Amino acid sequence: GRDFWRICDANSVCAIDEVNDQASFWQFIRQQFIPLTFSDRQEYEPVLDLAVDWESGVVNYGPKANTIYELNEMSVVWHPRYIGDSKTNILLGNVRLRQLRMRNKTDCTIGEVFQQVTNECFGPFSADKQSRKSY
Repeated sequence: GRDFWRICDANSVCAIDEVNDQASFWQFIRQQFIPLTFSDRQEYEPVLDLAVDWESGVVNYGPKANTIYELNEMSVVWHPRYIGDSKTNILLGNVRLRQLRMRNKTDCTIGEVFQQVTNECFGPFSADKQSRKSY
């Protein structure tokens, strides 16, 4: 679920919540997100019990083989990207990250001491106050 991608422990402390600047973002991505996203194996056991001699085109079906599809030189090797500790979920498609940004000066106040230093503040995220400006 959602806590898997946020990388939360048993106490619901999530690694993504510790990301607060560029350095911690890249540390999170390299050390936690990518290892969870991509499997460490190049190939997995075949889904079907068969052997194919691609030169002759002969397919030897084993006792557990059960398919209605004819295999040929265009058939691909099984390369799933399992995700999660149990390796029971397969990632289909590409991984995408997106940045959600807030509009400046919404749901926040700048303390008097800091008003001479900055006039920007960004409140907690909410969909109705999300910034949609391009960079």
